[in-house]
Amino acid sequence: MATLQQERELREVAKILTKKLRRIYGEDMGFFLVVTPFKQNDPVSDYISNIHRESGIAALRDTAARLESRETIPASMGGVQ
Repeated sequence: MATLQQERELREVAKILTKKLRRIYGEDMGFFLVVTPFKQNDPVSDYISNIHRESGIAALRDTAARLESRETIPASMGGVQ
């Protein structure tokens, strides 16, 4: 679980990512970024997003299914909303 300082900095990352994605895609894009430690047996993940929680969960499930089936996921394809 993130500290208050980490949460503040994650919000800054979200602002930067929102602007960067808008520049890359030419339009606003949703994201759900999960941050998890490399070396923990029981990691607690933090996340930032600019979409509703339900949309993030749907996007994560869709992505997990594609990854498990080894489907190629082009970076230029839109996501779930």
